[in-house]
Amino acid sequence: MNIFFPRKRRTKCIASRLLKEALVTHTHSLEIRRQVFGEVHEAVASTLNAMGAVYRDQGLASAAIDCFSQALQMYRQVHANDGGDNHPDCAMTMAAIRCVLQSLQEESAEEKEVIEPEPAQNEATRWLPPAAVPVDTNVISIEPAEGSDSCDDIDSARP
Repeated sequence: MNIFFPRKRRTKCIASRLLKEALVTHTHSLEIRRQVFGEVHEAVASTLNAMGAVYRDQGLASAAIDCFSQALQMYRQVHANDGGDNHPDCAMTMAAIRCVLQSLQEESAEEKEVIEPEPAQNEATRWLPPAAVPVDTNVISIEPAEGSDSCDDIDSARP
């Protein structure tokens, strides 16, 4: 056992390194797939989806949403005659975007819950939580698929 590098921290470093390696691999794969299949193809969209998942796992919501959005746009073009947004590829990508946006809203709500006493408050009221602040709803809204109410199965639901 290494007392200078605790197990939990070591595991986190390994996971971080693996995510970086996965991103490098997906980026290389994306370049190859674009050369082989062209700019708009299901294989290219699949790689963009995988890159979005890596960015999401790294906590980089903006990059994740960007990749997922590109993949969704491509899936919509590819599956225009196969049901469009009702195609499983489109539905899974929309669910992934929804989950990233949902986690951003939860993080925003957690930041707003920090209680800072104001000097004008007395001892009896200084630790009361602030009034609820409405979450910005001026963002992309994607409704969950029927029967789906959780973000936990997104990666496992795809074959």
